[in-house]
Amino acid sequence: MTTVLIKGLGLIGSSLALSIKLPIPRCTIIGIDRDDVSLSYARQQGMIDASGTDWPRSRRR
Repeated sequence: MTTVLIKGLGLIGSSLALSIKLPIPRCTIIGIDRDDVSLSYARQQGMIDASGTDWPRSRRR
C-alpha cells in the first residue's frame, strides 16, 4: 500500500490530496498543517486519512 504525506492543506495541498485520493482510494494520505480547522475539514471531506500538526508524530501513524 502507498502512503503519501502532504505538508500544508491549503488550496494546493488539498487539491493534490484529492487528485491522488479519487483515482487511488486505497492510498493512505497523511496531512500536516498548522491549522486545526484545515485538518478537520480535510478529514471530514475524505481528502486525508490521518492528520497532525507535527511531522515526526504524524508519520508514525
